[in-house]
Amino acid sequence: MSEQAEQVKQVELFAETTEKLADYLWWLLPVFFKKKAKYESGIYQLLEVFGKGLEDVREQILLVSRQFAAKTAEGEYLDNIGLAYGTYRLPDQNDRKLRSRIMTAFEKKQKEGTAVGLIESLKALGFKVTIEELYRKDRHRWAEFIVRILKWDGKFSQDNFYAEVNRMKPAHTRMVADPAVV
Repeated sequence: MSEQAEQVKQVELFAETTEKLADYLWWLLPVFFKKKAKYESGIYQLLEVFGKGLEDVREQILLVSRQFAAKTAEGEYLDNIGLAYGTYRLPDQNDRKLRSRIMTAFEKKQKEGTAVGLIESLKALGFKVTIEELYRKDRHRWAEFIVRILKWDGKFSQDNFYAEVNRMKPAHTRMVADPAVV
């Protein structure tokens, strides 16, 4: 770890472990403001006054920030995060199970628009496929790809196949429907 990264880590730890906000603000001040001892300084006394008022704000900020992350959100806040990923709370579902479903949906959304995501999605429909991105052979065909079906279990139709490809593919691309044009 670099020296600068270590210093940043120390600052973060100090900010998290400092009980009084005034002490943290004093620590942040440049040296030329710290000519007197901390408890004799008028600046520190001013920081204590502001710090007491800001301590409640700090607690509220920490509480609210926990509700904006799926890993720590609870109740209604977790429900709202789930809505963003199209993941709704099921009847009698607790926060832990909903959080797990949200994290899975997040991972799935990250793969949308990628060849890996498209392959996994089609596999879930019973299609074993490979994807050939045509830009690898001809740079002028940067927005085209071919999906070759290697195996199909017959559970889903060709319409389902095309719908899933169109849903999962990158927006700027198109599937070449007739490989003979390649």
